[in-house]
Amino acid sequence: MTELKPCPRCEGKAITGYIDDDQNIRMGRCDYVICSKCGLWTPFCFDKKAATDFWNTRAIEERLENEKTEIAKEVLRWQSKWLEQCDGIEKLEKQLDIAVKALDLISKVVIDDDPERTPLSTWVSARQDIRTAQEALAQIKQMEDNK
Repeated sequence: MTELKPCPRCEGKAITGYIDDDQNIRMGRCDYVICSKCGLWTPFCFDKKAATDFWNTRAIEERLENEKTEIAKEVLRWQSKWLEQCDGIEKLEKQLDIAVKALDLISKVVIDDDPERTPLSTWVSARQDIRTAQEALAQIKQMEDNK
């Protein structure tokens, strides 16, 4: 047997009851649930299970449970998007680190007066662009952390 929930009006204890044909209602047995504290009761039902199910059905609870489920789905969706963005930021960081290391190695080899090679000033400029990108990335991460 399903346990009865407390009364939705006063939180009182609910009890089951019935009326049968002996009391001249001409319907046979009719079951109901009533609050022992405030007297709130269900309509007559044709069996105890139907009366109990009627009493225990709370539209507000079902609606809140549905809303809770939808909110949880929305949170997971946003969390997934956020993780994708974090993965993207981590990939950018790795690419920037690789580029900085490559520029460090190249700048050691490149000589300004060799006309067949890219001037050192171009590599220094590229390295400054990468540093600027790293600083921008750090600012983006800081803004995300502050949210």
